[in-house]
Parts: sequence; C-alpha cells; structure tokens
Amino acid sequence: MKYIPLLSAARVGDTVVTSGLTGGFPKGLVIGSVRSIERVEGDLFQSANITPEVDVSKLEEVLVISTPRPFDERATDDGSLLPKQLEKRER
Repeated sequence: MKYIPLLSAARVGDTVVTSGLTGGFPKGLVIGSVRSIERVEGDLFQSANITPEVDVSKLEEVLVISTPRPFDERATDDGSLLPKQLEKRER
C-alpha cells in the first residue's frame, strides 16, 4: 500500500479495510493486515506491505468490476466498429 501519510497511526498488525470514499469498492471490506511499514528518509509518504485476508492461490472464482466505456466507443465482438464510431470517422 503506497502513499500513507507519515503522521499516520498505522502499525504492524492493523487490519486494512476499504474506505468506500472513491466509489470503487463498498466501505468496510477487509483487505488484509499490515505486515510491515517502510519509511524512506526524505520521502513525503510511507508504504506498507499487506498480507491478504484470503489465500489468493485458493480462489476458484473472482468478479472483476470495471467502469464500462460509453456505448459508442465500444467495438463489436468481431472487432469492427459500431455505427456511431463509423459516423465519427467519416466526418
């Protein structure tokens, strides 16, 4: 985990959870625990190594959530452009 403020109270063993502030993930999902904290003299931030809550090598399924592109920017399954994309290129 990067960009942890130097004045943060983070300590080894702390539980890391999602904040929900960015809208990308719901608040309160447990990510893991702080394994170590790294501070480099002169840096404005510190970083932490996180031990995942789950053994990712044993996951059988995952769900990837992303923000879709607007419909008129997508290509079809065969890689051809959609009609709105063709209109934009013809102009």
